[in-house]
Amino acid sequence: HDMKTLSEWRTTRMDTRSLFFEWRNNNQGALLSRCGEPEAFTNLLSANLTSMTPIQLAVYLNLPKVVRALLSVAVFETFGSPYNNRFCSNSNKTFEEDEYGRTALMLACELRHLACIEELLSATKVKTDHRDRKHGNTAFHYCCVESLSKMDSNKYEEPIPQPSSSAEAIDLLLNRTPQKLKKRAFLLVNRYGETILHLACSSGDLVLVECLIGHIIEHGQTFVQKVFHLKNHLGHVPFLSAVATDSRDVVSHILGTRSNSGLNYTTWFDGCPITVASSKCYVEMVRLLLDSFDLSQSHTIPSEDPVMFDLNNALIKTIRKKSSGDGSEDDDLFEIISLLVDHGANPHISVPSRNHRMEKDKTVTGDSPLCTAVTCCDPAVVKYMIDAYSRLLRTRQVNRRSDPILRSQPESYFKILEQKEWDQVHASVLIATAKSLFLHWRNQTTLSYGFCSLILYKRTEFIPQICLQWLLQGMKKGALNSSPNFSDTNSVGLHFEAPIVQYSTAKSTRRSSNSPPNRGDRTSFMQFSEVFLTLDWFSSHGLQCKWLLNFVTNRDNIFSEAALQTEEFYVVSEGEKLLAHKSICSAKCFKLAAAILFYEANERAAEFHDGRLLIRVELPLLKCKMLLSHIYHGSIVFGLHESPMKQCDQILEMALIAEEYLCPTLIMECEMRLLNGTILPSTSFNEASSYCICVHCVGSYASSKDLCSCPIRRFCLEDAENKCIENNLDCSMCLPAGVYSVIASSVISNQTKLITPESAMNVLAVADQLSQSSYCQDEFYAIKYCCFGTAVQKNTAIPLCRCGIDLNKEPWSGCIYKPFDAAKTTAITVMLRDFHSVMTSESFLMQVQGDNSNLSDALSCMDSAHIMEENAALLLRTCLDELAECQWIHSFFTMPSFCAEAKTNN
Repeated sequence: HDMKTLSEWRTTRMDTRSLFFEWRNNNQGALLSRCGEPEAFTNLLSANLTSMTPIQLAVYLNLPKVVRALLSVAVFETFGSPYNNRFCSNSNKTFEEDEYGRTALMLACELRHLACIEELLSATKVKTDHRDRKHGNTAFHYCCVESLSKMDSNKYEEPIPQPSSSAEAIDLLLNRTPQKLKKRAFLLVNRYGETILHLACSSGDLVLVECLIGHIIEHGQTFVQKVFHLKNHLGHVPFLSAVATDSRDVVSHILGTRSNSGLNYTTWFDGCPITVASSKCYVEMVRLLLDSFDLSQSHTIPSEDPVMFDLNNALIKTIRKKSSGDGSEDDDLFEIISLLVDHGANPHISVPSRNHRMEKDKTVTGDSPLCTAVTCCDPAVVKYMIDAYSRLLRTRQVNRRSDPILRSQPESYFKILEQKEWDQVHASVLIATAKSLFLHWRNQTTLSYGFCSLILYKRTEFIPQICLQWLLQGMKKGALNSSPNFSDTNSVGLHFEAPIVQYSTAKSTRRSSNSPPNRGDRTSFMQFSEVFLTLDWFSSHGLQCKWLLNFVTNRDNIFSEAALQTEEFYVVSEGEKLLAHKSICSAKCFKLAAAILFYEANERAAEFHDGRLLIRVELPLLKCKMLLSHIYHGSIVFGLHESPMKQCDQILEMALIAEEYLCPTLIMECEMRLLNGTILPSTSFNEASSYCICVHCVGSYASSKDLCSCPIRRFCLEDAENKCIENNLDCSMCLPAGVYSVIASSVISNQTKLITPESAMNVLAVADQLSQSSYCQDEFYAIKYCCFGTAVQKNTAIPLCRCGIDLNKEPWSGCIYKPFDAAKTTAITVMLRDFHSVMTSESFLMQVQGDNSNLSDALSCMDSAHIMEENAALLLRTCLDELAECQWIHSFFTMPSFCAEAKTNN
């Protein structure tokens, strides 16, 4: 053939796969043994199996003689007749490279065919530093990529020629490289920023790494540092590349090299190898690295060992690895967490957010490992980390006390250190709890965040006010800002003011103009209470009103019997007749008013005793007396239990009775009693919780309509007057004379004396029932509130505010128009403050049980503890949803003390 035909043949491309099948069909075992299975070379980087030149095929089949023959043809063509020189430039380029700039030498280096490498280097002037256009690799790089496996030689007659090692290939290439280009070979990088040392370390080929290090050391220590300091596009130096591929032998060798050579190896570990190994879930690699260094001072750079490990960041990477769900074994991940914690990682220290590309949620950046576990929605990791670190901290504290050097220190020294350590843990758990609650509220599709909250609740005593305010602020803005300052002592709380209408009787009903002693200016405003003293069933036993106790001896000489006789009737409860007065009862209890009007209009259906009307009620006797006590005196003055829990149940029951008997003032009294935190300046529960809210006992005064400046109080008085007219009440016996205020004060998130974690669920149940009542929705109901901020000590009572709340002057005030809305919100904050106690309360267990007949069987009848946790998580979400919908509670965020604190933290 002529030279033109030969050149065309040399540039022809062929598909090796078609050749393989042709040879197999013709039973060409010798060729097959050299070719190998095409599937084994699908990851071939230096050539395309479907489009090979003849010389590439010769290299692929490891036929060095054919390679030499083809190279001789190339030389003849290049230096032959002038006719052939027309094809020199294009022909040589086609011969040397394919469309991606890959040469036959690159293919020979990747396949480790040493004889072909020898022929290529001997016959042509090959540029060893030439890069391909696809990956940017040189022939040196292809020597260091992972070798491709050959097919099974047992299938064929002739044995498969085993490829040489990568070390032999690179050693041959380096030895045949001019001395001035050798150093450059170690600095050449591909498109991924990888040097040949990066590839060697990534491959895990220890012999190759040893060979390269031997060549590198020949150029001096400065060059060694330069090579080991080069980073790829991931920011990994060669050492980290070995760590990232779990090449433990290579890592051990490099660690031994830096120890034996005495070189400055700081740059070899640029970055954090522990973080890289943890992010890949390499347990043994993590163990190897941790055991190779003294990590007692892991957060500093010791002078003898300048390698710094960011163990907390490694812990975060491990947590994210587990949450990614990439198939990593949970046991391995938990073992890595345990190793990191045992060697100094602290899950309670925040890690600055530097380059968290995996973190899409911008509301939770710069978190501690514990908060990261919460963000990743992993309750198991949350529990494991807290318990592991707590055990380690206790052990560390015990060892500190037995340290011979520190043994002479006073007890206060150890207590201060231990207190600081546990304070750090406590603050971290509080922040994680608030974040888990926020995420549980925001993500309605999963309960896992709620499970995280339940785990954290078990490991903290309660959530303080500042933490709950931070949560509320996040709900309002839709994102959590920087963590709160737990050293802040500023407390934000509420004053609640309930307007109470005071009724009076006409002076003509009085027998004598002499006033009872110590009545002062309020004589005309206490007539209902004075009538209350004349009732035959009234008893001073257990009386809780000091004002009534002062006038018990005078009660028979206050009113004219003739003036009261026409108003008398009996309320019958449990067969006992209780004397009462129609106008007085009708003014406050509209169900009794309706019954009186009905029986007066239908005397045939009515019952009488001694000429007095009988009204039968389905109430226990004590509850009926308590209802009448409120109607006459404006306050329940007896019958309340000393136990807070039982008293709360009594008040809630009275609230339901008030809703049934249409007595809105009793509902308001019940709510104010529940809201009470410091309505009396007393530290005794029995005294403070059994208070009377009459005008004398609360230290207030009743204002007439002309003197009412507050529109809410004026409207209450007008509403009472209109109802008296609608019910045709006797004005001589029932006259709305004025309005006074009952004020309760409490700090947000602090439980009141009655609303506790044990009783809060019952308060929520009653509040929901009242919210569904059409009467409560239609009836006018108003409780004013205002925010206050003061620096108080924990559990210190806030002084009683005796002045009314002026909605026009107080910038952080408002009015609540829904019955029991304030009590409901207070109950929710109490539950969020100590939800673990809620989970162990009787009311919660009964709700989970679904049958409150036998509390002892509550736990045993549950299918599993998971059912209980699901119910608790659902209840927690309900509380968060209710809190987010409550508009008036967000007034706390406009308080100057809180806003200033938030601004400082931000």
